[in-house]
Amino acid sequence: MIKLGKTKYHTQWGDLTANQIIKKLQKQGPTKHNRTFRCTYCTIDVKFAGTTVRLFFSKRGRNGHWNGLLTTDLSLSFLKAYRTYANRRTTEVAYHDCKQLLDFGRCQSVHFSAQIASFTLTMMQYNILCTVKRFEAYETIGALFRETTTGTIELSASDRISVRCQSMGYSSKKSKSSRGCQIPIDFIPPPKSL
Repeated sequence: MIKLGKTKYHTQWGDLTANQIIKKLQKQGPTKHNRTFRCTYCTIDVKFAGTTVRLFFSKRGRNGHWNGLLTTDLSLSFLKAYRTYANRRTTEVAYHDCKQLLDFGRCQSVHFSAQIASFTLTMMQYNILCTVKRFEAYETIGALFRETTTGTIELSASDRISVRCQSMGYSSKKSKSSRGCQIPIDFIPPPKSL
């Protein structure tokens, strides 16, 4: 990824910044749309610090922000560069999580076998946590529906009293005339004095 800042690249139109290159490419029309990644992209070969490099610019949707990728491999297509960067990004996120959350690289042993054991244990922990997260976060649409509807059903006043009585240990004897539980007189609190 590159920043779309003030860095100048030597192009066929002179020295331009990334944003100026994007505007030129949009005017001339070499931008393409990729259905696989649902993005608009354009490619250009430029010189940067005396080296010929290929710039890929991409954005998602009409109002998306442009992102830039830089590579020295001039035979690389946009699809291959995008997939390579996605794999690299996944690896970087995993490495960051291991360092921050699982103390990867903090083993102070001077023995090589201890370092290998620490690395192996950290990777095992990461794999187990990822597997648990994958299974715990998975919910079907039916489960989500049931979860949201249970919180939205409003109980009637008599049902709330019945639930309250049952939680306090009183039995609920339902008859044809009453729907609640039989509450002894000593259960009813006295009126509050002002």
